[in-house]
Amino acid sequence: TCAPMSTVRWSVVPLLTRSQQEKPCVLFRGDSIATKVANQYFRLICYQYLQQTLRPHVEELLANVSGYEIDPERAPPTDDLKTNGEHLVEFVRALLKSIFEAVDSMPYNVRLVLSDLHSRLEKYGHPELCTTAVAAIFFLRFVCPAICFPEQYYLTSAGQVVEPEQRRILTLAVKIIQSLANAKTEESYREAIMAPLFPLIEPLQQPMEDFLHEITNLPGGGQPDTVHTNLTDEDYVKLMSVLVRNMADKLTSIEKSIGEHLVPLPQAEGTKVAEVFQQLQVILRKNLLL
Repeated sequence: TCAPMSTVRWSVVPLLTRSQQEKPCVLFRGDSIATKVANQYFRLICYQYLQQTLRPHVEELLANVSGYEIDPERAPPTDDLKTNGEHLVEFVRALLKSIFEAVDSMPYNVRLVLSDLHSRLEKYGHPELCTTAVAAIFFLRFVCPAICFPEQYYLTSAGQVVEPEQRRILTLAVKIIQSLANAKTEESYREAIMAPLFPLIEPLQQPMEDFLHEITNLPGGGQPDTVHTNLTDEDYVKLMSVLVRNMADKLTSIEKSIGEHLVPLPQAEGTKVAEVFQQLQVILRKNLLL
């Protein structure tokens, strides 16, 4: 059954925008239930998208990580750090090119979530947060973890172990992408090993901004993707498990403030949600407590 977009809108997106209003940095630091559910939702519907955009580049890098280290204390003495930096940025450039050119392949529901988040922040009087919030949810919370931990996103062969030296280079690549997503200036680079890369990274800043603008401007008359958004019963169980694990130790505090944090629903829909949760409670007790 295709997950109804209304479900995502009245749960994930309002939670994200509320978090952004209450704590402007919450989308960039730490985790919340909203960001974790958004990440899990994207993972469920973006399998083919990640296979197309990220996997070829990740596999190529994992096959040979020599010549990418930019830390003089880590690089082999025979390596030229300037050349290694050029190799690293070229890897990031090729990977981002695949992402930037695959807008039409991005699951439409992902773009709906990001577009809705952008619109709601504008509506609530925070236009300066729109681009950074979209960049945070898509790149910092989804794409970057997929690159850094490819085995968790099915971007490696089954059973393949990512060695520490491989993870190291993936992490360096992620740092470059994070700097672009955060629109860092040359003066804001705190790591000495990253600062020399700025002249190589800077030309990628405008394409990054153009991409973030493009994915939140939906084509007219578009419909939710019917290939990547088909969720099975097992997928819903995975989503539910994320909520259950995060709520397990917070039920008392949630009960006290649930009226404030739940998005108001029409009476009929609210009644249906309450009935579903009662049924869910019975299922959980049957399977987890007996």
